[in-house]
Amino acid sequence: VLFRSRMILATFQLNKKQVVSYQITGHANSAIKGHDLVCAAVSVLGQVITNELSNATINENGGLFIGLIEPSADNKVLCETLLHGLQDISAQYPQNLQVVVKGN
Repeated sequence: VLFRSRMILATFQLNKKQVVSYQITGHANSAIKGHDLVCAAVSVLGQVITNELSNATINENGGLFIGLIEPSADNKVLCETLLHGLQDISAQYPQNLQVVVKGN
């Protein structure tokens, strides 16, 4: 998978078809600072979902890294919502957002 440095990269790690961690890094660079709708959409979606997760490790140093996500029904729905939402944005703006899914 090709990754260009001038885009957002969202990487999801799955275990038994459930998200166990994710990382969102980079910048969309689709418009000037303060007017970048892709960056705003990804940021809002990522922050809202992350804030609702229970018992997850959060690191916001240089991006957003969420690990050790507790395998609960609520967390599963939240993570799937984030993944599908980011995939929808990426389908519309592939030059600004790449979503990578690893594992099974």
